[in-house]
Amino acid sequence: KEFIPIIEKESDRKLNKGFGICYVPDFVALGNVIEDFYVPDLLLIGESDKKAGDIVESIYMNMIISSPKIVRTSIINVELTKILFNNFLTTKISFANMIGNLCDKIEGSDANVITNAIGYDRRISPLYMKRGYRFGGNCFPRDTKAYISLANKYGCDTNLIDSVDEINNNQDDLLMVDILKDSPEIISILGLAFKPNTPVITESPAIKLIDNLKGIDIKIKVYDDLAMKEVKSIYGDRLIYCDSIKECIKDTDTCVITLPSDKFKNLKFDKSTTLIDYWNLYA
Repeated sequence: KEFIPIIEKESDRKLNKGFGICYVPDFVALGNVIEDFYVPDLLLIGESDKKAGDIVESIYMNMIISSPKIVRTSIINVELTKILFNNFLTTKISFANMIGNLCDKIEGSDANVITNAIGYDRRISPLYMKRGYRFGGNCFPRDTKAYISLANKYGCDTNLIDSVDEINNNQDDLLMVDILKDSPEIISILGLAFKPNTPVITESPAIKLIDNLKGIDIKIKVYDDLAMKEVKSIYGDRLIYCDSIKECIKDTDTCVITLPSDKFKNLKFDKSTTLIDYWNLYA
């Protein structure tokens, strides 16, 4: 409503007569952007008219090396699809975390066995069906908030996504409880980014934890081979920045593994160190 009139005014042309508009959202994950771009499951094109859609489809199909499902529809449908796609994934993540939180209370239960079993059904799939920490990054938190705002604007129910957001925030509180119950003087955090293979720290579990520990007399040692520079620019000398995993886990009371990275597997911890590993790398 705002963008197209500007183009028409500046170009002295009318939509679908002198120019066309397409919107093609990406479905790439940070840390795997190139592969996801070239081998997508879906090519989703929002088009103002068929001519514009034909041109954009041709451009993409000359770059893509897979044979994705192609969906061409209105721009508004594509905008909604992108937001709702991410909301479905965050719902799945929070559902898995809900299972994990329940299993923590029931002796003999194993959240990972349960989520794996549920994920084996082809109607569900195992992707994103694993208990862990909060979801973060640029897209997931943004799009849950975008849905809630949009639904409120049109008077629609937001209970489901409100609950998704609430469970996500509760993961931070549960992590604090697990850490503080042993009254540690020194804790180590392995992984500062919101996911492996990226320096992005937006709403990451580690950053939320560091913020929540503010004002508590605990020394915090951190390690992340990609995100350290960004974190240091924000927190300065409040944290102890380690050059290696070995240095980070040495002489620490509690170690929190916030990323499901192979780099953090098969480590040797001091016998006195409490390990917090929601990703179950040490199951």
